[in-house]
Amino acid sequence: MTIPTYQSLPHSSIRAPADPSRLDVDRLKLGDLADDIARNGLLQPIGVRGPMTLAFYELGYGHRRWMAVGMLGWPSIDCKVFPPSADLYQIRASENHQREPLTPIEEARELRAFIARGEPLGVAARRYRKGPAWAQERLALLDYPGDIQEAVHAGQLKLGVAAALAQIDHDGVRAEYVREAQRVGATTATADLWLAHWKSEGARMAANQVAVEEIALRRSAFIYYVPCDLCSAPTDFGTTRAIRTCPSCTVALDGVVARAAAEAEASEAPG
Repeated sequence: MTIPTYQSLPHSSIRAPADPSRLDVDRLKLGDLADDIARNGLLQPIGVRGPMTLAFYELGYGHRRWMAVGMLGWPSIDCKVFPPSADLYQIRASENHQREPLTPIEEARELRAFIARGEPLGVAARRYRKGPAWAQERLALLDYPGDIQEAVHAGQLKLGVAAALAQIDHDGVRAEYVREAQRVGATTATADLWLAHWKSEGARMAANQVAVEEIALRRSAFIYYVPCDLCSAPTDFGTTRAIRTCPSCTVALDGVVARAAAEAEASEAPG
């Protein structure tokens, strides 16, 4: 890679990449980073290449630092500037002390980008100081169902648990297992038992899941009506409210109800 130069560039002259490595940014952690930079300065420059078209620079790495400096309102930011022809993916893969580690899903997406442009698996893996087996495990994540990928990305499922639950091909049953795994912090051994149960009892479990969903739909369509205690109008029980009154207030309320009923009868009487 071409040796970069060090420059302080206007913050507004830098553009984020169209295909960033990070899927999302934790705003609370970003605020903490901005506070740290405000106290201690930018310890590591960001990496950009350029100038590109219209004199803009394209961000290679340091997306969070660039955003944090923007939050602080600083007009410029220290950069390692690579030429426009520099390999953006290689720049982006550079490590630095202020970089928050990518999630396994983000690593898999970045790894796939290297391979999609023709790099052998082993070469791409070495960028992360890992071997081909690690790279294959990461790429396998991208074949998992969407709910599993989301849970892994959020750090809510261990990779071994995700690998087991990804083999459950019923969306409803799998969703229940994912929720339970998140709730109890399931281990890989537990997930393997769940998978074994699914493989032996899958047809019955899927049928039960459908039955439960049908019951829930019928229940939501059924409305139980009760007479309103004040006006006697039929009312959906789910929308009614219970009240508690002392004896004297109860008598007073009964009197109000009686007078209201009498007034209603009088207004409906002919003449």
